[in-house]
Amino acid sequence: QSGLGRGVSPEQFREANLKYEFKFGFRFLTSATGKTGQVIYEELLRRTESTREVELKTASEQQQKITRIRLEKAFRTLDTQPFRALGILKSSLYSRC
Repeated sequence: QSGLGRGVSPEQFREANLKYEFKFGFRFLTSATGKTGQVIYEELLRRTESTREVELKTASEQQQKITRIRLEKAFRTLDTQPFRALGILKSSLYSRC
């Protein structure tokens, strides 16, 4: 998970998350890989303005991306660290949305 960007307080992030969750009825989901906290915060604000239909599609795409990244990581470690690979797979299967 990325840290928050400059100028974005934890309270601002929390408030934006609550607004998103209230509007859509589910938690904000994004693949944080390679993103700064500032970028994630801006994405959260932008996506909060979406319709429910568009956001369900976007959140689904983000979940697929997260799962793909985790599976790729698990398969890269399967030969050398099989128990770690199983842990990654388990976290992919049981991650909360």
